[in-house]
Order: sequence, then C-alpha cells, then structure tokens
Amino acid sequence: MTVFKTNPKTRFSNSNTPEYKSLTANRRTEYYLRQNFARYPKLQSEFDAWKKTQKNFKQPSYQGVFSTHPDCKPSMMTLEKLLISEDLGQRNALADPKRHTQLLGMAKNFDVLQMKPLVVDIIADNNGVYYVCRDGAGTAHVAYMLGLKKAPAIFRNVGDWKTSRALFLKQKQFEKSIGPYTKHCVHLNDTSSKYHNQALNLHQLSNSGAFDISVIDRHHSHAIPSIGLLKRAIKNFGGDHEGTKWGSYKAPRLMDAVGTIKAVFPTCDVIPGNLVEAFTAFCCLSTNWVPATQPARHQRYVDFLEEVKMAYLSPTDGIEELMTKLEVTSSNKYAQDGAVAFMTEWNKLMLSRNKGRRNGLLYPAFSQKHIAWMELGVGELPPPSQGVAA
Repeated sequence: MTVFKTNPKTRFSNSNTPEYKSLTANRRTEYYLRQNFARYPKLQSEFDAWKKTQKNFKQPSYQGVFSTHPDCKPSMMTLEKLLISEDLGQRNALADPKRHTQLLGMAKNFDVLQMKPLVVDIIADNNGVYYVCRDGAGTAHVAYMLGLKKAPAIFRNVGDWKTSRALFLKQKQFEKSIGPYTKHCVHLNDTSSKYHNQALNLHQLSNSGAFDISVIDRHHSHAIPSIGLLKRAIKNFGGDHEGTKWGSYKAPRLMDAVGTIKAVFPTCDVIPGNLVEAFTAFCCLSTNWVPATQPARHQRYVDFLEEVKMAYLSPTDGIEELMTKLEVTSSNKYAQDGAVAFMTEWNKLMLSRNKGRRNGLLYPAFSQKHIAWMELGVGELPPPSQGVAA
C-alpha cells in the first residue's frame, strides 16, 4: 500500500497567509483521498450500510466504456495520486454537511457513462510532480469510495501553484456551486486577490466578535455562516463612518448585535444571518436610545432581546424561528423590516419599565416618525423623542 507523509505542513503552504493558517489550524487543507476519508468517515459508512441492503448492487467499472481506437484513447487519473489542495482553492467535499446528501446520492446512482472528467493541474518542482485536482473533487471522492482505481481526466501543465490558484479563481468566480466560504478562504490566502482586504477584514471582525463564519472551521461557540448577509450588515449598518472601505471596518453596531444574540442564545450553534442583519440595523438606529458605555449598553440590549425571545418563542422553538415569528421574511429587506419590527417591539415590551422613575427614562420610546423613517428609508433620522437613554 502506498504510504503518504502525514506532515501537517502542506505541500504549498509556504505561501499561506498567517490569517489563513490561523483559520484552518484545526484541520488538514491538503490531502489525498484516502486521508480525507480517514478524517471524515461518515459518508463511506453510510454508503457501505446502504450497499449491504442492495441485492443487485453492481460494482461500477470502465471496462468496455471507452473506444479502443488509438485516436480516442482516454486519459485516466490514478485516484491514489490525486492531491486535493484547499491552499490552491479546492473545497473539501466531505467537510461541508450540505454536500453530504448530494454525494451520497451520486454514489447510489453512479453511472460511468455520465461521469465528467476530472480537471487536473500538473505542478512540477524540485520535490517531484503533483497531480492537483482543480475541478471534480466531489466526483473523485465518490469514484474512490466506489472502489474505482482510475477515473477519466483532463491534464494541464500549468507550471506552478500560483497559476493553478489563479485559474481556479478565474474559473469559479461566478460559479454558485462553489460556496462563499471556499472563496473567502482563497481570497484570505491570496494577498494579490482584489478581495483580499475584504476577506482579511471579515476574518478580523469574526475574531473580534468571537464567532465563526463557517461550520467547517470552528474556533468559537457560535457560527454565522451567511457571509453575504454579514457583509451587507457590516457595510450598511455596522456603525462605521460613511466612506469606510473594506480593510478598515470596525463594525461596532455589528459587535453590539452579535454580542447580544450570543448572550440571549448561549447554546445555539448557528446564528441565522437574517437575525444578525436585522438586529444590527436595529442597534445602529437605536444607538442614542441606549447607554454609550459598556457594560450598561450591552445589558440594555440583552434585556430587550430576552423580552422578545420570551414573547415570541416557545421552549421548543429554535433561534431560526424568531424572524418568521416577527414576520420578517423578505431577503431583500431583512434590515429594513427587521429594524421596524424590533423598534415596534421595543415600544411594546420595554416602556413599562420606565414607570416610577424620576431621573430620566431608562427606555426612551421610538416615535412613529422613527419607525416611518425606517419603513420609507428617506429623510434624516429624528433624535430620540424622550431624551437620550440613561
């Protein structure tokens, strides 16, 4: 049996950025198929269990599939030698739970006549020749799991790893099947990418807020795997000065929102992106309604969201139910409709706490002008109608 080195330093890691290394520190980012199945055995186990229930299971084979004519001889990749390098842009076919069902279905209905060729970059250096998968890693995993030793492939002499990574980015930039987190990792690891500053800024903010932006690389108790909504919340309502560019966002209102949600839902694993965007918008618009300093500011938001949680969620409801219960369902208006909903709930749930106070209001009210301003999105935001929060 072929023995592969288990050195955690990946073949192309010399160029990896410190941030990318930190993000992916808990797992391998470069591996052969056998190594990946050893780390993520669930798919193989489920497929093997299914196969035992099939009376007429037929082992896939390429025998007789291809023409024997010299002009039509196919190129075949030995799967044991196929290298998957996330450092160069590839994604892990087994790590993402969303792909599990898709790959299992491919394996159960595998047809050699429909299998697309793998795209393989040949990269040679002083240490040898490497066959790096640029496209078709999911198919390669399925074929290997089925016991196939080789698979049809298109080989390209790309020269070096820089060219391979650049080709992947150019090929996949508009492809929806390549998720935003995969692209984020590539941009974070490529200082020449035009999106590097954006990826670096998002990485810094997730560390500051102690949340992950994927369930694949975990470092914190909560994940917000909605990168598009996160970016939108940061840019539009994060609380930075107008004109701030990617690379310079501090997003103080996003930090208010995420810190509050984590405190109110301490055991939830994933925070929905729609709730993050909506509550960030609310925090941005209510900044003068709450104390300016911590920890009083944080506690004021926590008290409010706790009240919303108790009013709308039963003990069996999860955090993902909250926006639906608040009737905020339009993906294009999570911030707008969500802020209106939270302002309305603030007036409904919190103003009673002002009773008996003589030294200013603990919870200033949102007037109908404030709510109408957010609903319409025009004009200048009015000041608090009953003074700044004590």
